[in-house]
Amino acid sequence: MKPTKNKFYCKDSGQSKMLFETEKKANNFIKFNSDEIEAETGYKPVRSYYCMYCDGWHVTSQAEFDAGKWSRTERVINLYRQDQEKIAIEREKEKAERKKATEIAKIKAKEKEKIEKEKVTKNQKIKTDILGNIEKTIKTLKTNGKRADYIEVLNRAFEELNIAKQILGSSKKQKQIENQLNILRHRFRKKMEQLQYKEWFEKQKK
Repeated sequence: MKPTKNKFYCKDSGQSKMLFETEKKANNFIKFNSDEIEAETGYKPVRSYYCMYCDGWHVTSQAEFDAGKWSRTERVINLYRQDQEKIAIEREKEKAERKKATEIAKIKAKEKEKIEKEKVTKNQKIKTDILGNIEKTIKTLKTNGKRADYIEVLNRAFEELNIAKQILGSSKKQKQIENQLNILRHRFRKKMEQLQYKEWFEKQKK
């Protein structure tokens, strides 16, 4: 006689099912009752399976598991797992994109840094050349203080010095050169004042 004491309604399958606590109990039930059940119903239980909804073991006459006949709970769980897999793939994709963006940003930063260094090096060379020319001018003015274009040459030296300041800012050498130019300008002005006084004095004598 087919046992009915442990028969429950399984909402997952939508029908009454035998429910066993363990797989071993379900398999023993098949072993000792399958022939009798087949004689009564025409269906012979051949295997047991775990029901997530009932949290126990059922028996079935289906010899093999049919993937197309997932239980409701299994379908929900499979959909959840699929969604989680999609989320994981999207996260990995976003992670890879962020990593790629970071690498591109680093490359661009290095390129920018390289360009800036080259620019600084180039400007430094220009400034060095300008200061070198000013030093030559100072040497010339010190050697020949009576040249007619003295003040013009001195003013050009100051203009070049301002250009050097604009390129890379101030420096110790630049300040030293500026001090020398100021000394030359001061001496020139003193000399001009002396000449003007001498001319005035000569006119007064007449």
